[in-house]
Amino acid sequence: MLRPDFIAALGGAVAWVAAAVSFSAAQTIFQPLPLKQFLEENGWVSLPLPDKRMGPGSVIKVTKKDGAVVMQWLGDLRRCGITDREFRYVRGKYSAIGVGESFETKASIAAGFIAKLQGTADFEKAGGAIMQIEDSGGDAVDFDALTNWMAKPGAAQRMPQVCNNFLAQEDIYLVSEAFRISKARYGLVD
Repeated sequence: MLRPDFIAALGGAVAWVAAAVSFSAAQTIFQPLPLKQFLEENGWVSLPLPDKRMGPGSVIKVTKKDGAVVMQWLGDLRRCGITDREFRYVRGKYSAIGVGESFETKASIAAGFIAKLQGTADFEKAGGAIMQIEDSGGDAVDFDALTNWMAKPGAAQRMPQVCNNFLAQEDIYLVSEAFRISKARYGLVD
């Protein structure tokens, strides 16, 4: 084979490969990982809807209804007279994850945030939403510090009786750690 023929054949093969690559790329649709799956794969429990009240120190009720786990926010330890310093609230105890990545979420989640900002969108046409995390982290309560504080003389008297009674009920839990998405961008998709 002569050199010009080889180059022409090679050029034709490269063009065919490039055409095949661009054709297959045109058939591929970007499918971001669901946020719920991402959180669970990284050791976090996903809430049905984001709720900024569900941070460390929150008091929640956990029950099962129709086979599903239901978490209901009831209050916060801070309302019982315990300060962040006393239970050693640590913002950023766990490093940020997912920053710069996009995740699939429900359109209702994006709708809720857009409504809070008094924006408008045609949600009936939206089949879902894509969220891109810009800032995140994991916050925590130090249980040892909280236990030590509660063991101190006079701590029980400092906490109102209604709080003691409330915390002693069945199915009542304290949120010890929470994943926080501080900043994100949302986009609605068909």
